[in-house]
Amino acid sequence: MGEQIKVTTEKLLEKEAVMKQTALEAQRKYMEAVKELSHLEGCFEGGIQKEIAKRLKGMQESAFEELIWQLEKLVQLAGEYEEAERKNELITGTD
Repeated sequence: MGEQIKVTTEKLLEKEAVMKQTALEAQRKYMEAVKELSHLEGCFEGGIQKEIAKRLKGMQESAFEELIWQLEKLVQLAGEYEEAERKNELITGTD
């Protein structure tokens, strides 16, 4: 039983690491989109600028939504990890 909890905890830690990396990647993409938007807004005028800004804003919003989704998953994984820790403490009798 203790080994099962250890394995479960290890799997949760692995998932957490992957989710953190994915969240960091989404955040990086979001920041790149913001940077690119700022750059292009300074380079173009008129309709071209508006079209490019519109498209980049969509990319930025998409990256932000992905970041939010990843953060929600991290919160869920943290809850699962805490639950596994509580079960481990109950089984092993340690705090």
